[in-house]
Amino acid sequence: MGFNHKKNINEAYADLKEKALYKPIVFELLFDKFTIKDLQDTFEVILGVGIDNRNFRRKLITKKYIIALDEKQVGLF
Repeated sequence: MGFNHKKNINEAYADLKEKALYKPIVFELLFDKFTIKDLQDTFEVILGVGIDNRNFRRKLITKKYIIALDEKQVGLF
């Protein structure tokens, strides 16, 4: 039967891309606390496309599973 690693990886990637569009599975790839930029970068890498910041943020704030925190990220770079 042989090994079809490349085929299996391509199928898994296609499945991830499809599910990322309609299920909140991308959050499983992030820390419990993340920035909007982290989330956008993750979506862009998975989907292989650039995403407009304004549209992404506008759609994001309507999602019930996103909780805004009154915190600032400090100490990076």
